[in-house]
Amino acid sequence: MIIFLNIILSSCNPFGRGSDFGNKAPVLFWNNQDFDFGDLNIGSSSTQTFSLSNNGNISAIGCGPVQISDSVNFSIVSNTCTSAVMSPNQTCDIGVRANPTSTGLKSATVSRTCTFGGTA
Repeated sequence: MIIFLNIILSSCNPFGRGSDFGNKAPVLFWNNQDFDFGDLNIGSSSTQTFSLSNNGNISAIGCGPVQISDSVNFSIVSNTCTSAVMSPNQTCDIGVRANPTSTGLKSATVSRTCTFGGTA
């Protein structure tokens, strides 16, 4: 049986790109906004690494853990995004494994929320 697996990573900067705080704002951005794991058989898996960057010019603070919306068919297998602060130009990585448990289209959203810096 073949399953199509898709992962969506959302990035958001609620402050606008450098528009507030005297042209200073954190800008959180995933390196790959949409990734297709392709067709996988039940019982097989595929892993992909995604990078989250702060492309802004000030730190994102109060950052929580990385979340995944479908933890049945996808799992976070590695994670360097553990600090509550993401400095300007800082990048962290997560490894997401697609491991389908049933047939059909599977999709998940990966996100990380910071109290100052928004959700990515």
